[in-house]
Amino acid sequence: MKIRDFSVLCKTLDYKTSQKLTRLTIIDALIGWMILVCLDITIIHETVWNLAEDLVQHLDNVITILENNPAGLKLIIPVNQTLSSFFRYHIYLWTTFIHFLKYPQMTRFVICFLLAGFTTFLAALCDVCKFFFIHFLCFDAYATRLWSVCSYTLKELWGLVRGKKWNPLRKRNDNVSFSQKKINL
Repeated sequence: MKIRDFSVLCKTLDYKTSQKLTRLTIIDALIGWMILVCLDITIIHETVWNLAEDLVQHLDNVITILENNPAGLKLIIPVNQTLSSFFRYHIYLWTTFIHFLKYPQMTRFVICFLLAGFTTFLAALCDVCKFFFIHFLCFDAYATRLWSVCSYTLKELWGLVRGKKWNPLRKRNDNVSFSQKKINL
């Protein structure tokens, strides 16, 4: 009996393709094992977490700069301070969330995926990076929501300036007249 008799994948593929796939899998595993032998886990662990601490520091510096100089945005000072404290608190939550990744055992766990092959290691590393950079996704969601609220408000105010007002009962735009009436006292 040959290996191709037991493998479902090899039965569905022709013989040459299955041989090529087997060779590629073996080469992938060998590359993973060679990289695993050459790596120093402690240096990788320290480098990654030093970069993470620098990233947190740079984010805090950017928020401080935007709080003091809002880059052309005409924000009211209390709104500016509220937004900056909100994003700073989110950075604090993010650092607390990823703190469990900081253990050397987690780094060893991800690097151990090299035993299954280099492509498996890259897939595991991609998943860990998604956890690591989840704060960017959250910042984007918050900023998008803030933008949608601001643009909706500006659209409605522009309608009022033109004399149009949304009537929710009739679900249409009605004309609004802004006339000043003199009040006799």
